[in-house]
Amino acid sequence: MLRYVVEQTLLGNVDLLKERTIGVEVFDRDPMYDPSADPIVRFTAAEIRKRLAQYYVERSHSAEIQIDLPVGSYAAVFHPCPAPVEIGQTPASLEPGDTVASGTPQTESGPVDSESSKKLFVADRVLALLRRQTVTTKLVLTSVLMGIAGLCIGFYLHTLVGSVVSPMDEFWASVTAGPGIVTVCVGVPNVPVNSASVQTPVSGSADPSFWNDSSHLAISDVIALTHLTTALDVRGREYRIAAASKTSFTQLREGPVILIGAFDNPWTMRIMQNLRYTFVRQPGTGVGIVDSRNPTQSHWFLPFNTPSDKLSHDYGVLARYHDSTTGQPVVLVAGLAAAGTEAAGELLSNRAFFVQMVKDAPRNWPNMNMEIVVETQVIDNHAGPPKIVAAEYW
Repeated sequence: MLRYVVEQTLLGNVDLLKERTIGVEVFDRDPMYDPSADPIVRFTAAEIRKRLAQYYVERSHSAEIQIDLPVGSYAAVFHPCPAPVEIGQTPASLEPGDTVASGTPQTESGPVDSESSKKLFVADRVLALLRRQTVTTKLVLTSVLMGIAGLCIGFYLHTLVGSVVSPMDEFWASVTAGPGIVTVCVGVPNVPVNSASVQTPVSGSADPSFWNDSSHLAISDVIALTHLTTALDVRGREYRIAAASKTSFTQLREGPVILIGAFDNPWTMRIMQNLRYTFVRQPGTGVGIVDSRNPTQSHWFLPFNTPSDKLSHDYGVLARYHDSTTGQPVVLVAGLAAAGTEAAGELLSNRAFFVQMVKDAPRNWPNMNMEIVVETQVIDNHAGPPKIVAAEYW
């Protein structure tokens, strides 16, 4: 742990030195582990502080660069100057003949004021030791000076560049930074009165009068729900989960909204009407995603007569935008069938896919509304890797 916090501090990653991060990176804990129930990082930090104190109290180590781990922080602090030297005492780092004279510490230019005496005295001692022609001394002091220089450069770059914010953090900023509780609105699929006699792969594809309301959730919606709520948990955002059939418009206006599912979520179908890409049901034919600027295109379409176990591909939509109807930021994850919803949700859980998605986005995309259409291959009723087929930023 000490090696990890020192290396990360030198790299300028001070803001990343959090208890959970150290638990995951050093002690191989699960990313969702509870630090209050498993305080291994705090216990180890206390042990490190005790051992460092024991180490530097020894005279042979008093002139070394000292590493400190202050209480309440996991960032290392460095003290490059040796411990203060008593007048008339021979420090462990100096050889006979280098004893400090009594009175105010001296440099080659004469006495120095008490406020800066420590720094100038150490600099004077380093120069004196460098004049010695012993190879060992020169190597040690050169390493020390290079370490101090690297530390200064690291802190300078950290100050200059600032904390690193991942693309996923930028995506979620409008949701996690806003006031009010986040409402996660999950679609509730309809099930047929006699499900054994019907084989329909697409939610809502049959005559609506044939379907009864159900408290069951589609597995694809649950997978997407897991991805999205994990993102909120990691960022410490409070949320509530509600079935679409039980969610009121008043609740949607209380804070940011996350919509999961399309044809099984009436709020998705209603709120996304003003977006460029929308879900449509064509009676007797199938379901599709329509581009309002090119309404005649039919590339993103699934026919009703395709059994679910015969689907070879599916389509979905991922959107994040400020909705004028609710007055709240909205994140939408939905597919034509189950695999489309699963693929759209995976974009928000797989960093590699997400980075690929935004690599061609406008430079200012984190501050823009966005809507992405994805395509995925379906294998054993599950989604393959999502492929971006269309994108809109405004």
